[in-house]
Amino acid sequence: FVDFLDKSPVSDYRKELELSEAVARIFWTKSKINFKSECFISEDFDGFVYKVKSDGKPFSCNVSIKRKQDAYSSCVNHDTIIMNGRVTYNTHHYYGEGGEGMSFGAKLCVKTDGELTADHSTITVTDATYVIVYAAFETNYNVNKYDIDETIDFKSKLNKTIENLVNADYEKIKETHISTHKNWFGNVQFELEETEISKLPTNQRLKELKWDEYDPDLFALYYNFGRYLLIESSGKNARLPANLQGIWCHDFNPPWGSDFHTNINLQMNYWPSESANLSKTSAPFIHFMKMVSSFGSETAKELFGARGWVINHTTDAFGRTGVHDSVDCGFFPMAGPWLCLNLWEHYEYTNDESYLKEIYPILKGSCRFVQDYLIEDSNGRLVTSPSNSPENEFYYIDADGNKQESMLTHGATIDFQIINALFTRTISACESLNIDLDFVDELRNIMAKLPPMEVSERYGTIREWIKDYEETEP
Repeated sequence: FVDFLDKSPVSDYRKELELSEAVARIFWTKSKINFKSECFISEDFDGFVYKVKSDGKPFSCNVSIKRKQDAYSSCVNHDTIIMNGRVTYNTHHYYGEGGEGMSFGAKLCVKTDGELTADHSTITVTDATYVIVYAAFETNYNVNKYDIDETIDFKSKLNKTIENLVNADYEKIKETHISTHKNWFGNVQFELEETEISKLPTNQRLKELKWDEYDPDLFALYYNFGRYLLIESSGKNARLPANLQGIWCHDFNPPWGSDFHTNINLQMNYWPSESANLSKTSAPFIHFMKMVSSFGSETAKELFGARGWVINHTTDAFGRTGVHDSVDCGFFPMAGPWLCLNLWEHYEYTNDESYLKEIYPILKGSCRFVQDYLIEDSNGRLVTSPSNSPENEFYYIDADGNKQESMLTHGATIDFQIINALFTRTISACESLNIDLDFVDELRNIMAKLPPMEVSERYGTIREWIKDYEETEP
């Protein structure tokens, strides 16, 4: 927090995010002093950098780092604040037993041409024309275990990171940051026509778009914004995949746990990674797939009595693979096969045979699970059971003749679309690598027994389920 001591009104306020530089800037005027601030996260220095400067006239402010829970902050000298914390969980009937979680820390240093004084956890800057804040953040999370690791000395890493930041020239850090970011962002050029509306603030342009104002440049901006989000949450130094809120989650108990939802959200996050020339952003996702396929083998065995591996509708940074949140929407064993399609797309774009060998066991393990999960119905077809179409419901008539709603059935259409997609890609992998040709025959025999796609007589669209149920939300 940077708290300016002058509380007079602000004018000429402008806030911007330069997507091609990954630098956020704010301009404003207060008490006839013109201010400019800019901040960014440096991949090369692995830290946060913020600078605010005036047009030469002095100003004063307080600098602090705070967290509402699980942490304390303290000034160790006139220009440095440390934060130490450990996440704590309360026992809750929905989330389970309480206890201690991840440890974390931060270190913040201030540089300025003004005077510095410190009081407990706040640094006061007086009569400055510029203030630079450097900060580093670490935890004891180990991505190679998908778990907390008490052996990690994250405080030593904090000290080293902040020392490198403070000893470097600000302009050099920024110049390096922009250059590095352009290596990620500059691989695609996409422009559409600009109009007068292009000069309006983005929030106004979005409102105008609802009234069918002609603003093609907004679509180019939105496309580039999506690329920026994926770069920042899954490129550069990212170790975990992009989750529901990315790295911008600001809640202690965020909606849906800020998890990795695998019944479409995680797949969607990575749909642009290859076509938008951001192939390297797939690295955290590929590592994620290696981890959850390992954890999911135990779930497949214990929960389903199946070979291979399975994951259901959501997971997190600790690699959960079982059914949770609820029985109906929380159950989705086709999530694993669906996620494999993202792995395959990375191969399609890179044509990297060593990578294909690397992911082949994941593809085969997912196929093995499907093989054991399918059962034969009364018509001799192989179907999934239980089955659902993610977060979609239908009406049925129960034994007493009453109309009821349900998510669960057998043989939801999406299952067979995913299975066909997984099997055809795995067969292609076998043929490319010239391995497991007997396994290819097994998969082809199963595909021949899967129900075909049907058109709904009720809606004239592809039928959502194995029967032509009435949908609750057509």
